[in-house]
Amino acid sequence: MADKDINQWMAFYANGAVELAAHLNMPTLDYSIDSIKQVEELCASLYNDTPKNFISRLFKRSYSKKEMIETAKMLGAYVGEVIIKKFGGKWDYENTSIKGNAIVLTIDDIKLFPVGKVYKRLVNGPEDNLYHYFHFITQEIGKVQISK
Repeated sequence: MADKDINQWMAFYANGAVELAAHLNMPTLDYSIDSIKQVEELCASLYNDTPKNFISRLFKRSYSKKEMIETAKMLGAYVGEVIIKKFGGKWDYENTSIKGNAIVLTIDDIKLFPVGKVYKRLVNGPEDNLYHYFHFITQEIGKVQISK
């Protein structure tokens, strides 16, 4: 897939996140920095809604791995698009020796993996808080861009 295609696909996925938030009657995702809080709240809700043990899985359906990956793509694309609006950058694929191709957001020489980060948030819970991640990486990107 060409660079232009992946950038179009990620913008499409990000729009899906906006639609998902609207469907769930959450505040509008407007591509602002503050909207990352709503993405974190959505991830927290999905994580808390996921059954964690055998007994709870008997009574409540768990999300399939495919559903988790698609949700991570959608919300990770949104986080990435917010970063792109603030700092620039482009989406691409990076071949990793362990899991094949990963979706990467490249800004100058910095590589970010917001889709992977969202997936970790959905699976691991609050230890992978997206709002904290977003603020950390924006500080680091800012330091690099100032030093150039």
